[in-house]
Amino acid sequence: MLGAKRVRLLMSDNLQATGVGLPKYEYLFIKYIFIPTVKKCTNFNILMNLFLSETKKLKRAIDSVSSDDLSKRVVIKKLIGLEDNSRDFSINMVFEHIFIVGSMIKEGLVFLNNNQNFDVEVSIKGVKPINNNNDFVGDFFKFVDGYKAFYEQMPKVASKTTKAHPWFGELNSYEWHMFLFIHTFVHRRQVEAIAKSLKII
Repeated sequence: MLGAKRVRLLMSDNLQATGVGLPKYEYLFIKYIFIPTVKKCTNFNILMNLFLSETKKLKRAIDSVSSDDLSKRVVIKKLIGLEDNSRDFSINMVFEHIFIVGSMIKEGLVFLNNNQNFDVEVSIKGVKPINNNNDFVGDFFKFVDGYKAFYEQMPKVASKTTKAHPWFGELNSYEWHMFLFIHTFVHRRQVEAIAKSLKII
């Protein structure tokens, strides 16, 4: 017989639709307290180091996860900053998502750093994972290496031009660079929660 914990892992909750967003209190805390605090207490280099620290934690989180387990979808408890619709991802799906978002941020920064408009549509639905294979684990860490090289050449000054985030409004180049860290931080915690849950099965 399946234990209660295992049933919890294999069943699907009644998750909200994609793009519904965060609970209002959580959204307000992130937008008006957390993001301004991070912005005030950091600079370009600090944010880069924080991002790289998160990527190292991601590597550690999946070190003991088998290739087969990377594709197992797990319903985890609500995490701050994580949309309800995203609580049933596999580790592979999380890596696909952070690869998509990271790549889009990098592409957008090329335009913003030149104070040019980035006309690509940015939507929550558009960055959701659609595959469930471990190719994106490797792709994400290749992206990290590419972003490190890109960062070395990137102007360390906030652009005058902005690009709107679907939830948090207009962001300049510094704020998008900051969002790369914040976004990775949120999903690193998700990967750790999934990996922890997989050990219960």
